Formats: sequence, structure tokens, C-alpha cells
Amino acid sequence: MPNADHQDRQGAEDTMGKRIITPDLIHEYQWVSDPVVHPNGQSVAYVHRRTNRELDQYASHIRVAALDGGGDEAWTNGTQDSAPGWSPDGEWLGFLRPDGGVRQLFGVRAAGETPTMLASCKHGIMEWAWSPDGGRIAYTTRISLDPEREARSREEDRRHAARRGAVYDRYIPRSEGAGWWDGLYSHLFLTEPNSGTATRLTNGACDISQPRWSPDGRSIAYLAHTHAGDPNPEGGEPHRGLYIVSLEDGSTVQAVPGSYAIDRYAWSPDGTMLAWLGHDGRYGAGTQLALYVVDLKRSGHEAIMRLSQDDVQLGVYVLNDMTTGQSMPGPFFMSGPEELTIAAVVSRHGGTQLWRWRLDGSSQPLTGEPWVIWQAAQVQHRPQFVVQAIGADGPAELYVLDGTEAEAARADAEKVRQADPGKVQQTDDGQVHGKPGQEERQADVADRVAMEPAGVGHLHGVQEYAKSVQEEKRSAVAVDAALKRVQLFLDGDQVHGKSRQEDQLAEGLDHEALCPVGRSDGARMEFEPVRDDLSSRLRIMQLTRWNQELASSLSVSRPEAFWFTNSAGDPVQAWLLRPAGMESSACQGQVPVVLAIHGGPHALFAGVYYHEFQTLTAAGMAVVYTNPRGSFGYGQQFASAVIGRFGEGDADDVLQALDEALARCEWLDPTRTGVMGGSYGGLMTNWLVGRTHRFRAAVSQRSITNWFSFYGNSDIGPRYAEAMLGTHPWKDAARYWERSPIAYADRVTTPLLIMHGAEDLRCPVEQADQYYTALKRHGKTTRLIRYAGSGHAFQKSGKPSLRIDVLEQVNAWFNRYLLADQRVVLGIPFALLLENCRSSGVGDAVILESFRKRDDAPFVQARDPEMDFAERVNMAEELGVDWPRVMSQGYTLNFLPVHALKRLLWFRYGLSEERDYQQMGNELAGVPLTGTQVAELLLLIHRQWRIIREGEGSYRLVRKHGAAALE
Repeated sequence: MPNADHQDRQGAEDTMGKRIITPDLIHEYQWVSDPVVHPNGQSVAYVHRRTNRELDQYASHIRVAALDGGGDEAWTNGTQDSAPGWSPDGEWLGFLRPDGGVRQLFGVRAAGETPTMLASCKHGIMEWAWSPDGGRIAYTTRISLDPEREARSREEDRRHAARRGAVYDRYIPRSEGAGWWDGLYSHLFLTEPNSGTATRLTNGACDISQPRWSPDGRSIAYLAHTHAGDPNPEGGEPHRGLYIVSLEDGSTVQAVPGSYAIDRYAWSPDGTMLAWLGHDGRYGAGTQLALYVVDLKRSGHEAIMRLSQDDVQLGVYVLNDMTTGQSMPGPFFMSGPEELTIAAVVSRHGGTQLWRWRLDGSSQPLTGEPWVIWQAAQVQHRPQFVVQAIGADGPAELYVLDGTEAEAARADAEKVRQADPGKVQQTDDGQVHGKPGQEERQADVADRVAMEPAGVGHLHGVQEYAKSVQEEKRSAVAVDAALKRVQLFLDGDQVHGKSRQEDQLAEGLDHEALCPVGRSDGARMEFEPVRDDLSSRLRIMQLTRWNQELASSLSVSRPEAFWFTNSAGDPVQAWLLRPAGMESSACQGQVPVVLAIHGGPHALFAGVYYHEFQTLTAAGMAVVYTNPRGSFGYGQQFASAVIGRFGEGDADDVLQALDEALARCEWLDPTRTGVMGGSYGGLMTNWLVGRTHRFRAAVSQRSITNWFSFYGNSDIGPRYAEAMLGTHPWKDAARYWERSPIAYADRVTTPLLIMHGAEDLRCPVEQADQYYTALKRHGKTTRLIRYAGSGHAFQKSGKPSLRIDVLEQVNAWFNRYLLADQRVVLGIPFALLLENCRSSGVGDAVILESFRKRDDAPFVQARDPEMDFAERVNMAEELGVDWPRVMSQGYTLNFLPVHALKRLLWFRYGLSEERDYQQMGNELAGVPLTGTQVAELLLLIHRQWRIIREGEGSYRLVRKHGAAALE
């Protein structure tokens, strides 16, 4: 489909009559979040959110929906209502609402009722929780430890602060989203509804969060983050500890001994255990969250038991612009007929699913949908949940998950297993059958394949299964059992069950063969999601449909997953989005492609709906995105592979993802590639454009450019920089500079758009400012956009108008520099002059100044120091060669005979004939190039030459048919 068909299509339709997705569609989306199930298990309260165009902000209120789908009505009529919660008897629905500039706790007993204030305090309520008997409320609020200051009103305190300087003693006195520390601490209070009085339960220089009542109501657990004036000797920051305060005598105990970083936790039904998500910091910033339990009847480290393994990442770490609210991953205790189990959300293989663990550490997924579960709420302690989840077709909605029947079937199976161990197998129909020992082992392998989370493009379990077949020499019965669960479309033919791939599979086939993203003619590669016998039996009902009508009217590009093997031998997951409305393509080399890089790096992308990406596909671009080394969801070793090694394997993986997509999809145009990213993705974008010239356009958002200044200015500067670089600047200053993108500003040739929130404390705006200055100083094509009043998350939670502007600016930049051809057509003598000068290792600014002065002294180390420098410079001036534009926007060659091509290879890559490659007629064979070098070279020579891969790292350069052959 020609790109012109996609341009200037605000409000337009594609060829199928679907609406093209535009940036301002944000005003039509509706978001649902923060589900809280009624104690009777028959309804759920949740927050409904959408934009307010006139006020340029978001409006939210609380709604209640019946879990059987029978009704959904608004219970509050505010515009900023949040944090709903039911009283234990279900009579009251509490929620937070702004009052006098801060959030206070209100409650209603029926839809439309005038709210009653249940609790209030000077600085507002942060978190709150009903007691088990409903007679008391625990909440956190911010206070001063100075009695004199605490006695002042908020207005008096503001006037007092305006007359004095702000004094700081803590290690990092600023925090993204909260600003510079104001001297207040969050503490835990206890009150009775409507009493007007409260008792403080905690003290000291610490911040309290997540108050949770014990089941008997006699104590309250909480997380405490203790702030110190100095870091510990290793340079880290204090972790959050889990404590329990007794309401009977006021005593406090540390529930989890040691220095674990605890993220979320929950009480067991009988109050004897706590389950929690956290880590021990073993791998620094790259340590994955694990599931632990602590036995409160025991003491010391013997009371702690880890349930999850290193290949599982607990919690929600998917980055997405269409979910809302804080993630709610659990954990959740489930009381079954035979045993107590624990459920939690897991980030794994490009998605999130709900998993369950027995106390012996065995685990299995409860869901396997092609979605991301962002929030989960439990129906008391039963295997029933309400989740906020997002799929590939539109924004997140609420779903009801009912595992009651599956839990009963598991209990029946367990009884039979205990009666006759080693002789039973539960099958897809829920029946329990006896099996001979050998067949049981074979089926067990097939079941492990089937238990992989489904629908997110993951077939890695099939490869693992194939290896097991080879290693254990199991029969083809097991192969057939697994293959019957997998559907591949290869060469347009649907293959079910035992196929022509069977022999290859048994020998261990790689990801490229199993998971092709598409054929070169544009036909899609698809597979049927694999479901395990448990998740397929868990009933799923969609509860809300706020975006269903809108989504059905849109031309949505659905992500197509593919896997590849990186240089370390790791399987890496990636996705491709085609231009909107493009189901197939008869033309080749017509579609520009943008490589999108996620933040973190300890996060992940998923095969779901991203508004940002959809606006790019609507403009006629394809999008490739991936989870490179450092991403969570692929095992601990993969996540920690970037610690101390920024810019190495992670950079290789993102570029390889693009190369893989280009190799698999010939309809993608390798000469028109762009790159973009935010936060860590912006850092990587900056890094790449300073190291390669392959991209036509780039967009860097809220990024890092200088590790030195980031170290001292960011709210996570010391621990993040030391984790990514493996040292601190006083120990290895050279590493901090050589890994800073600003060090290579003079080498950038890609037009770069820099976007940043002016109030960003995570990646401070000075990072953007200094990089912009450096690029301008060297005459590069760049633009800086600062968003006033915006922090680090302005792209996802910023004002609607700014979110729209961001997308429009990005699309305009790519439209100008990627969709259109901006590269200068340069003559051979001048191209070889430039490449020879660059081979000396000096920057473009030095080269430009040398051309102006006719001074060839800086080029004595060039690969051809005897080149007729002055003659070529004079000729270029006579012909009006615009050197600043050539260096900032790049160039291409219209005519390139083979002898000049060989000179280009020598100057640019140090490759020489005979030693490195062979000439065969008008072709060059066996040219050793990396994927990045291929992409760069293609931009220069694509008008006359094709580059064909011969093998790993080996290429053939072939003259295009009809190209001039004058030598």
C-alpha cells in the first residue's frame, strides 16, 4: 500500500471503512481501574475515568457493577473520586475525594447518595483500610515531626517556609511525582468513622504505606521506608521493611527479618502467615520480584520461605499507555477444600497472567489469555477475581475470572493421586485417568508445553519440549501430544497436529523457524493459542465494555510476535505492527519502519494495544518493538545481563530485532528506518544515533544524555547509574563519559527530536537541554520540545492536550524525515573524501572546519592520507555541496561503480579485497558486515546495489538489474 494513502488522514477511514487512529482519540477512550469486590461477592466497585476537554484534565467517579453482568451504575458524582473500598458488612462504600485542596475519606451507602465524610486530616489521606469489624479505619497521612510546625495550618506553614531556605539532610531529597522533600513523613493513624479524632500508631523518620489489618483485628501490618542521612557503605538506599503493630499494647515487631525490598503483601486467612512480593537485592537493580511467605509462628530467617523460581517475575512490569491506576498484582491467599494456595500476577514472555503456588513451591498459571492483567481484586479468599486487563484491540476493561470449578476438579484429582500415586493424569476434559509410568512421563512433558501462557506469541515451550524429547529419548507419542495443541500457518497451508515439522521439532528447532513473523509477500503467520488444562477451565466473562463500540470502528494494527536468538544465545521476543489497513502487500521496499525501545530497562513490552504505536501505523509506518536483554519476564539471568554493561548486549538486541524484521518482511523499506524511545528507551535512542548512521529519523523522550550530571540530579541517580555502569564516577570517570551519549554528539547524523517534561526529577530536563546544545553546536538537525509543568510520566498521565501534542509532534517529525527522502545525493569524489576524512577518527565538526580552512593536517591517520584533499574540497565548493546538511542529514549515492564501492568499503569499514572479500565480476562476495553496518551501507548504495545475506555475518553485494555498469 503506497505511503501516500496514509498521509493527511485525520478523521479518515481505511479501505475497509474503519476509522484511522489519530492522536486526539484520547478524548474518546474510557478507562476503568481499582476494582474492589463487595463482601457478598456479587458486585464490584471501580473507578471510571475519561478526559474533560474543557478543563484539559481527567474526570473520575466510582461505579458499581454486578458480577453477573446484570447492572452497572454510578455511585458517586464527583470529578476526582478514587480509591474505593467496601466496609466489611458491605453497608458503606468508602472513597477519597478532594476537599479543600487535599483528599479526604468519604462514604456512601447507595447510588447517588450525598457522601458523608468518614475521616479527615490536615494534609489529606493517602491510603486507608477498614477494620475487620467495620468499626475503625486505619489510614496514612503526612505529618511533621516538629510539634511547632505540626500545630500550624497549611497556609501558615506555606508562609513560614517562604521566609526560609529549605534544609535537607536525607541522601536523596527529591522524588519523581512528589517533588523536593517538604520535611513531612507519612505515618499510620487509627480513627473511628465520623469521630473527628485519631490516634497515631507509628513514629520516627520513616514513611509508612500499605496498612493491612490482621484477620482478627488485633494488629495492623505496614511497610516502613526508613530514611537515613547517608547511604549504606555500598551506596544503596534503605529498603522498605514489613512491620506489625499491636493495637493491644502498641508494640511493634519486624515481620520479615533481613533487608528485603518488599513491594506488596497480604495476610493469610488465619493470620499466621504473610505472603509478599519482593527481592533480596542479589542482582542489584535487576533483581526480579519473587513470592515469599513468612510464618509468624516462627522467628528468624527460618520463618521465610521462597516459593517462586528465578524464571518467574512477580508483579506487573509491562509498560503501556492505555492502562490506568497503580498495578495490583496481589498476592492473594486462596482457601481450597484441601489446601491453602497463593495467587499473584506474573510478568512473563510479553504478557502478564495470574498464577497460583502451593506451599511446596509448585506453581501453574490460572490464566492464559493474550492480554496484560494490570490489576486484580479477589472475591474474598476464593479462586475468583475481577481483573483490569488489556488485549490487542483497545483500552483495558474489567473481566471476571471464576476458578471455582477448576479448583474443585484439582481437589478431586489430588484425592485420586494420593490414593494411587504415579498412576493418574488429569486431561483436558477434566477427567482423571490412569496411565502407565512411561506414558505418564511423556504426557507430563506435553502438559508442560500446554501450560505455557497463551496467545502472546510464545512458542518457546515447544522448543523446550523438543529438547526434552531429544535428551530423554521419549517417543513420538509425546511429540504428537504437544503438536496437536499448536497451529502454524506455513507457506499459506494450515498444519494441525503431527506435521512435516515433527522430525525437525524432535531434533530441536530454533525460534526463527518456529515463530516467523510473516512471509515476504505479506501474508500473516499465525498460531492458535496454547492453553493448559487449568486455564482453559477457568471461566472468563467480560464485565465492562466501555470501549467496545469505539474499538470495533477503528482500523487497529494487531501485533505479530516473532522470536530470534541473540549473540548470547538467548531467545528474544519481538513484535511487528503493520501500517493500518495493511493485510498483505504486493509491493516490496515500500513501508518505512520505526524501532521502538522501552524504558527501564527492567520492564517489558507486550503484544497488546498501544495508542502511541497505533498513531504511527495510522500514518503509514510499521513499528517493531522488542524486549532486549535487561527486560523482565524472561528469567533472572536475562534481566541482570545489562547490569554494569549498558550499551552492549542491550543495544545489540534492539538492532537485531529490527534486522530480523527486515529480513523476514521484504515489504519493509530498509533505507527508511527510524528509532524512538522514552526514559531508558530515550537513552538507548541517543546512544544509537551517536554510534550508527543507519536511521533516517529519531525521537528521544525524557532521556539520559550525560551520566555525570544524571548521577547528581536524578532522584535515582547514584543507584541507577552505578547499576548500569558498574561503578561510580570517582572510581572510573572515563567510563561515565564514554557511556554518555553527549560524548558522541559530533558524530550524530540522524535528525533527532528531543522531548522532555520540564519538572522531570527522574531524568531531569537538564539532560535534554545540554544534549540539544551540544547537537546545535555541531550543526546537527535537532529540535527540543519542553513540556511545562510535566514530570517523567507526561506521555501516559500528563494533561490530555500535551499527550496529544506529543503524538502529533512525533508523527510530524517522522513524516518529515522518514516518510520523505531528505538525504542528499552526493557525488562519488565528495562521498569518498568525507569517508576518508572520517576514517581518521576525527568528528564532523573538525572535518567541517578543516574544509573551510583547506587544512588537511587532522587527516594524517586517514586510510588514504595521499588523497587529493584540496582539489576535492575546491570542487565541492564550486558545485555548491552543502557539507553541514550532508553531515547532519546523511547522504546517498546515485551512481556507484564497483571500484568506488570497494573504496567505500575500505574507508568506512577497513575492508579490503582478497583479505576480506572477493570480487566476482560485478559482484562482491563474502563481505563481512554486522547488521548495523548492512543497514548503514544500504542507505548509501541502495539506488544501484542490493545486499544479499550469504550466511551469518557474510553478505554479497549485487548490482541491481538495469543499473549502469560503467567502470
